[in-house]
Amino acid sequence: WSPDGGWVAVAARASGVVLFNMNQPSYLACNRQEEESHESQRATMEPSERLAMPDLDADAEVQGSVVECCAYSPDGKLLITGGKGPSELSEVLFWELASGMCIDRFDFQGNGVCSVAFSPDGTWASSCHAGGELSLRLWDVLGVSNGRQSQDHWCIYLDPQVGTICSSSSFSPCATRIAATLSTGFLHVRRVVGDLEITSGQYEDVSRIRGTHVFPPVHAHPGVAANACAYSPDGKWIVTTGADNLLRLWCSRNGEALG
Repeated sequence: WSPDGGWVAVAARASGVVLFNMNQPSYLACNRQEEESHESQRATMEPSERLAMPDLDADAEVQGSVVECCAYSPDGKLLITGGKGPSELSEVLFWELASGMCIDRFDFQGNGVCSVAFSPDGTWASSCHAGGELSLRLWDVLGVSNGRQSQDHWCIYLDPQVGTICSSSSFSPCATRIAATLSTGFLHVRRVVGDLEITSGQYEDVSRIRGTHVFPPVHAHPGVAANACAYSPDGKWIVTTGADNLLRLWCSRNGEALG
């Protein structure tokens, strides 16, 4: 949803990003359909707009891009999308919604983007990646808007196991910390600002690496993947879910489990 509730953005895979205008009832129709000898009412919507994948490289087959996730900025002016590019590279794009234009696009090694998010104050965006050691990336939104993203792109090194998937991330309400879940079942909570944490290996496409631990990684869902996480509105708790069908609650200050 857009912050004002007027639009819904859908990551429609090969169809790009589809926008639905919720303020125009003409786009909402109800159809009746027979289902196992009883009638049910199904709501269907026609898209109001589509964001076309940009052709920034004349030689690239842009139609090959797949959009897996999207998120609105808190002010409703920007949209971030993530997925796989035409060259099988991970792809993150920033869109200006007033013009419908892609204002920046980034391609890098990986197996796609699982989820994207903006911080509550709109200063940061995150993208979670499938595969590779650098599985969580931070984006300075002001840097994107001013065209200086190459100086304001950070990666947070989460797990040395190649192939680990970062499934989701969530910023704290004050936007100074970020929680992330991994396919190995772990929950990481890192500082968005503060001291740099230099890890082994150098990466040509990364300006800086930051994200010191708030507390050591927690094995939130042993033996299965941790699928999602979210901060509570007051920032005191983090909730996680996993492939074990459990919902667990953690203290955001020290990582202790509730119950």
